[in-house]
This record gives sequence, C-alpha cells and structure tokens, in this order.
Amino acid sequence: MCDMASGCTHSAHTARSASSRIIALGKGLGNGYSISALLGSEELRTAARANLFTSTYMFETPPMRAAIATLTVYDRDGAFAALTSAGERLRDGLLEAAVATGHAINYSGPVAVPMMRFENDPGAIRQAAFARHAADLGAIFHPVLNWFLSAAHTDADIDEAIGIATEAFRLTPTAG
Repeated sequence: MCDMASGCTHSAHTARSASSRIIALGKGLGNGYSISALLGSEELRTAARANLFTSTYMFETPPMRAAIATLTVYDRDGAFAALTSAGERLRDGLLEAAVATGHAINYSGPVAVPMMRFENDPGAIRQAAFARHAADLGAIFHPVLNWFLSAAHTDADIDEAIGIATEAFRLTPTAG
C-alpha cells in the first residue's frame, strides 16, 4: 500500500483496517522535509537484510530528526483521531451545504485527504468557479487536487471553511 501522497496525514492502511505486507510513507512523514520510509512485515525482514540500501541523503540528519519529531507529536496528540474527526466534519458540512444550495457533488477519498467534484461538470467550469469564490472569501479548496487536512485544524477552522464553502456554492451556478 502506498501512503506517499499523504504520509501520515490519513494513514490509509489504518483507516481501512488493512494489513499490508509493505507500506511506503513520504511527504508528511518529515513535516515538509524530504524523507520517505518503506515499512514491511516481519516475514519480509530476511529478504530486506539481503539487499544493500544506499541513499544520496542517507547522512542528512534534519529530515530524520523531523520524521522522529513528527511521529512523536502524531502519537502524543492523537493526530489520527483529530484528522478523522476534522475530515468527517468537513465532509458532512460540505455535503449539507451543497444540497442546501442546489448542487450535486461527488465527495470521495480518505476523510483527511478528500476530493470534491461537481456532477455534470465536464469542463470543470463550476469546479473552478467554486474554488475561485472560496479563495476570494478566504479558503483554499483546490479545484483539481486532493485537499490535505492538518491535525492543527480546529473545529472552528473547519466550521469557518464550511461557511466559506456554503457562500462559494451560492455564488457558483448550479448548471454548467
């Protein structure tokens, strides 16, 4: 299973109760530093020990220290639970706002790394309009990429984003 896009942001394997033999982590692992990790099950350990591992940046310690600090804070602060809660709050609020303003949307992905698309919007015209209106109002909802929530997002932050999205939905045409 690959968790490279979100690092520890949503821990897809944990959210899906998956038991992977090998997991690739990156990006979020070092909170912005260039680091990745390949984690494997016990039965893969013998095979892994038979390989020579090298790296251009193997002896660069700041990314490694950043990864350790990130994982420590992640565990200490219950980041996975916070991200799940914030993601569910955002998802529920945006789905409700879309319906209330007459929009049909598709909302998918792990709750802390969601993707939203307008139905029947082949040129993504309404998608772009929504993103532009939201940005003008103070929230970034990327029109073509997944969104990444943070453990630093509070309920108030999510509620503010939902309020901005609601207004952005109102300003976005319901038909293309």
